[in-house]
Amino acid sequence: MATTDRQRATRNIIIFTALMSGLAWGGAQLGGTPKEPGLGLLVWGAAPIGAALIMKLVLRDKVDMGWRPRLRGNGRWYLLSLLFFPAVMGSALAAGLLLGAATLHPMDLATLASVVAPAAVIYTIFAFFEEVGWRGYLAPKMATVDARLSGHLWVGLIWASWHFPFLTQIVPGTTENLVTLAPRFVVGTVALAVVYGEIRLRTNSLWPAVLMHAVGNTIGNSVLASLGATPLITLAPGLEWLASPGIEGVLVIALCVAVGGTLYVRRQRQSQAGTRTNAGRYGEHPSGRRAPAADPSVK
Repeated sequence: MATTDRQRATRNIIIFTALMSGLAWGGAQLGGTPKEPGLGLLVWGAAPIGAALIMKLVLRDKVDMGWRPRLRGNGRWYLLSLLFFPAVMGSALAAGLLLGAATLHPMDLATLASVVAPAAVIYTIFAFFEEVGWRGYLAPKMATVDARLSGHLWVGLIWASWHFPFLTQIVPGTTENLVTLAPRFVVGTVALAVVYGEIRLRTNSLWPAVLMHAVGNTIGNSVLASLGATPLITLAPGLEWLASPGIEGVLVIALCVAVGGTLYVRRQRQSQAGTRTNAGRYGEHPSGRRAPAADPSVK
């Protein structure tokens, strides 16, 4: 990318971040919380999609938002998006139960369904609002500036910052102080951004991220918050950091780092292998030196 194009992309990322932050923090002043929804909560929740659409439609920023599902050839990535959070959150909760850091409260199937069904609808809508901003606009735009691991990290930091106006209220099942909660939440969000970002790069579609985000929020909030009903799982005070199935839980963070790191390293190796192959085709030695020309006298 030319220097001027890179500077323009960097400028637009800054504008997007400013717009998103202004909407998020401004919304928080208008009234409403995750527990008592109001106009402010809706403005906050719509901040990522609002900022993205302003960049795309008003400022005419050229970016592929990934609207096409691109199902063909991407089945395994959609499957990973569907199963990632059930596996990661389930592992964290299982460890918490075994270590005595979490308590299971049995719930009949009808009650559980009455909790999960409305939660799935609500969190799918909010997942769409978020992911149009994060993986629809920000991640592909960031990749044009920084396609390295650090690009994912910047996306994660911006994504984490959006949560700050309501951070203590959107992390269910904990009474932990922000001093210890916020740093882990940021680290977890950054680690998770690598997983989301790698899937986005492979599929070139927004929808796996929407699917994964909706599943994760539905499970996490249904299990711990239950939308006002008795939680299915309660966490032992002081041990929330260990057993939480949320992104602030250390076990969840560790699994996100493992999965995201694996996906990133594999893509880098595949990219390097492709570079060596193409170099050989066009007369270059894989080391970067020009391959010796063939002797025309040899038949």
